[in-house]
Amino acid sequence: MNDRSVWSAEEIIRVTGGRWHIEPSLGSVYTRVTFPVRYVQERAVLLHVVGRGWPTKSIDGSGQHRSNIDELILRFGSVPGLLIVTSEVPTTKTDLPVLVVESTYESLFAMAEHRRASFSGRIVAITGTAGKSSTKDFLGALLDIKGPTYASVGNWNTVEGIAFNLANLSSEDEFAVIEVSGGAILGMRGRSAVEMVRHHDAIITSIGVNLTSRTPTAESVAAVKSKLFSALPDDGRAYRPFEIQCHEILDAAADGRQLTIIGQPNAGAIAINLLRSGVASSLISISCGSKSDEADVSVVGSGQLSNLSLAAQCASDFGLPFSDLVEGISHLKMARRKMESHTTTIEQMRVSFLDDSHNATLVSFRSALDHVQMNKHCVSRIVIIVGKIVHIDGMENTVYDTLAEEIWRLSPFSVVLFDNGLERLADALRCYGLNAVESSDPVHVVSLVRSSLVDNTLIFLKGSHRGTRIRELSQVIRDRLWPLQ
Repeated sequence: MNDRSVWSAEEIIRVTGGRWHIEPSLGSVYTRVTFPVRYVQERAVLLHVVGRGWPTKSIDGSGQHRSNIDELILRFGSVPGLLIVTSEVPTTKTDLPVLVVESTYESLFAMAEHRRASFSGRIVAITGTAGKSSTKDFLGALLDIKGPTYASVGNWNTVEGIAFNLANLSSEDEFAVIEVSGGAILGMRGRSAVEMVRHHDAIITSIGVNLTSRTPTAESVAAVKSKLFSALPDDGRAYRPFEIQCHEILDAAADGRQLTIIGQPNAGAIAINLLRSGVASSLISISCGSKSDEADVSVVGSGQLSNLSLAAQCASDFGLPFSDLVEGISHLKMARRKMESHTTTIEQMRVSFLDDSHNATLVSFRSALDHVQMNKHCVSRIVIIVGKIVHIDGMENTVYDTLAEEIWRLSPFSVVLFDNGLERLADALRCYGLNAVESSDPVHVVSLVRSSLVDNTLIFLKGSHRGTRIRELSQVIRDRLWPLQ
């Protein structure tokens, strides 16, 4: 997150409706608003996650562990210039500025609305079943070449995460790229992302099976995500890939706005084509009209290259020169655990580790497995570790039967199914003659993987991180299997 955003003490008191406070020094300024404590820094505003309103997910993600105000003061009292906003009156004596409000939860949204109302830059909202965070990262990096750009932190895309990001918008930013979940579009706890973000342009990366009780079909998923298109202003731009499910629903929602379909021949459009694929990198061509160039990038997989194309087209439409676009693309890297590749040597054996433990849907699984398939001739052995796919209640048979077939096509040496909820996938793999080993112990998984290694082995890990332990496994592999450089 950038530190250009500045809140004045008086502004915070007015916006949050403070009813009692230890007076912040006159002229105090704060450069960040946060409730996750990992983002606490000098001159930050820390919202105390306490009282009604805060959902369990935000409480767990905050790192505050239901701390009371006195515990927060003891924990962060030495941070220079920190302001704590709370609904509890402290008993601990402190020189730390403390602002007491009726509700810190409502204060978060008040600060978000205040900053959004005063923001004069252009906002791009991004959603999709898979690819939201990657596209956001790519577009944020490219637009930052054109002008100061704020991009959502991590994948904080619920209404609370969106408010967190909006509260940190800066008047100096020319662009903002905000990641939005389908649930936030549909509405959470009386708030809708569409009403909060009020975006100028929108990107929908993919539509697939990532279902909840409110979106039980791909068509219902598309109907929700298409609201980003239908909420666009008349001069707004809508972007989607050519190959996407339920495109009729998306296109109807974009009616009357400028719709750009990536991957469809179009004069003056940015075209990104794969020239050569490697496990950890891709050689791509980038062209626009008569201009063309090549770049070796650490972006791999058809899904990620589609995300890159969406971001590149949007950045180009915003005026990023072609030469700057190519230069920016050449420096892009995948975020941690999103098709992140490492190569090392273990006991004189060359081993590659493709870590995609950020998210898992059937859409993203297919893209990742296609990448492995494209590069299977480069490796001697493939070891696949699969974690649970979430939000497929009632469709486990269809999803895991399809996934089993995709895995079988790779002819892997071994398949390890990690943790619970994968019985259907295990049965389906056995039907294809693959004897998958099930384990809920990360150390045991590492032992299984180590016993499978030969020179030039590819280890591929993928699963949904929400509500599962797949990231724990990723870390254990990193810590125990070998020291990744």
